[in-house]
Amino acid sequence: MNNQYVPTDSSDDNEPPFVYLSQLMFSKLAEVGVAAPSFIQVMLVLMKSLDPDGCVEVSLAEVVVQCNTPLKKVKAGILGLAGAELIESLNLSALAAGTVSCKVSPDLVRYGKSKGPSFPLGTPTQAE
Repeated sequence: MNNQYVPTDSSDDNEPPFVYLSQLMFSKLAEVGVAAPSFIQVMLVLMKSLDPDGCVEVSLAEVVVQCNTPLKKVKAGILGLAGAELIESLNLSALAAGTVSCKVSPDLVRYGKSKGPSFPLGTPTQAE
């Protein structure tokens, strides 16, 4: 997966950076989601704050608002994600106004841009 995408902050085609999730990430999320579906939502909110180095730093209050979930459940979700090895190097603030910072393996998630040009999808036409 690492050879397919190059993490950059700019692109000649003005394409914004994106977060690419590997098949392994989807598999791990599916396993975690069976036990606790809210963990998937927490993970996706964390990935919105992913930087090019694979690090995440976001306020707990923002995660609570975006997930529309109580703080206690968000913290349980973050700890569950760490236990499932979806996030690592976890630093979780004990205060509601604190932040969560962690790192995500590039084998699971990649921030970057496609090496090739991107083209808009064509308009479907009726087969002749």
